[in-house]
Amino acid sequence: WLLPERSDNLYLWRGNQTTKICLPGRHLPIKPAARGRATGMYITLTPGQAVTLHGWWSPSLSLHWRDVVEKDDITFRRCREVNIPLKQLHLLQPDVAQWVQYGGLTVAHAQEVCDLWQCNPITDLRADLADVLSMGWKAETLRRMGVTYAHLCEAGMTPETMRMFGFSMLGWINLGFRTEDLRLFTDAQVTAVFLLSRQAAERCFVAERA
Repeated sequence: WLLPERSDNLYLWRGNQTTKICLPGRHLPIKPAARGRATGMYITLTPGQAVTLHGWWSPSLSLHWRDVVEKDDITFRRCREVNIPLKQLHLLQPDVAQWVQYGGLTVAHAQEVCDLWQCNPITDLRADLADVLSMGWKAETLRRMGVTYAHLCEAGMTPETMRMFGFSMLGWINLGFRTEDLRLFTDAQVTAVFLLSRQAAERCFVAERA
């Protein structure tokens, strides 16, 4: 990137290195970061981030939440591409629903944001069953993100689609699968989903409680 300074020079920025380019007569100052009295939440940007997000002609060293709301090209993904830390983005907007509505946050970012924002890909990021399946998450990952067997059923999972996850019986138990749920399965469904007989599946609950 070519980054302006408060002199008549431009700098070529790559990573942490800058190369000075003298261009007499050119002067494009970057606006300083706004003070705390500015309206709304904001974070401070580096010069490279400022030019990338705000453009060459009106770079600002601060990013306000209203910028995300008003500009379609400033998205969660774009902010991460310019290496804005997650903690900074959380400071900018701690409400995950706002990021979904205005910042283009999707289920693709779930693993990245679930801990800091304490969000669930189904209830918070609007993921459907096909989204969850396509991500190929393990049972442990779903559990960490707060996804339960009940959430998956509400998203449309059936015994037929349940087998597509490929989880073990223990994995499903850790997601909240109960003996009451097992009773709703036919013997054929138990075998297809868990690769176990009904008796062996029932023994898994006893072993888990022991």
